[in-house]
Amino acid sequence: MNFYYINSKGERVNFYEEPYLFQSGDLLDYSWSYDSESGFNLISNVRKEPKERKVSIGIIPDTRLSYEERKAAAKSAADRLFDVIEYDVLNNVDGSLFADSGFYLPCRLMSSSKSNWESDLPFIFEEFSVVSAKNSWIREVSKSFYPSAASGSASEYLDYDFNYNFDYSAAAVGVERWNIQHIAPMPFKLTVYGPAVQPRISINGHIYQVFTSLAADEYLVIDSLGNTVDKHMANGAQLSMYDLRGKSESTFVPIEPGNIALQWDGTFGFDLELRIERSEPKWSSS
Repeated sequence: MNFYYINSKGERVNFYEEPYLFQSGDLLDYSWSYDSESGFNLISNVRKEPKERKVSIGIIPDTRLSYEERKAAAKSAADRLFDVIEYDVLNNVDGSLFADSGFYLPCRLMSSSKSNWESDLPFIFEEFSVVSAKNSWIREVSKSFYPSAASGSASEYLDYDFNYNFDYSAAAVGVERWNIQHIAPMPFKLTVYGPAVQPRISINGHIYQVFTSLAADEYLVIDSLGNTVDKHMANGAQLSMYDLRGKSESTFVPIEPGNIALQWDGTFGFDLELRIERSEPKWSSS
């Protein structure tokens, strides 16, 4: 399994490409915290807590370079690695440590111990402490669901002044299925694109609805992790629609995996992003 780190401003360091070489670490180890009562054999309050992991990285420049070139390359690579990971620590934000299966660990590299730097050899070894408050490997998967051509003229969905990353040229019906293989309910982000009137979507029989209207250049985002419902206006303004969410059924209930059934009236399109969380990343990318 290969790993790479991307900091919060998008700078990437591959730990599987020269001059960086992943050597060892406990990135795939995990544990759950829990409470127990002696004598009753009870386990309760099973939970994830912040965890510190270790990872060892070698900085080993191209052996085809001259000795002096390798020494200079090792120093330059050490400087770049420091700049990338220290940026997140100083700005109090998480970066992302990715596995090659697409899962990432939100984290910061909080300490470094170095070896071999005292010698005159042209390589450096570093061991980092990787600290994750979330302590879960995450992968987001998303799918777009389009307005039904039968619900109105297709042309009314095609020519927006507002630049959506959303293709309205495809038609769909108001009934869809999406198969997601996972082992637990998934937090989600649901983005509804206007025009829409009191958009209502049934997902596995559960109703997600907001009692508002969207113009053609507006969109609505329901975020189950943040418990937020926000309307985004064409002028860039953002308005909370929290009090206008449907309350007969919670708007923030995580979505069960499997063969997910979606139903809506077909007059609007939406994106659904699901957040898969695991104690260890998948070994395969499938």
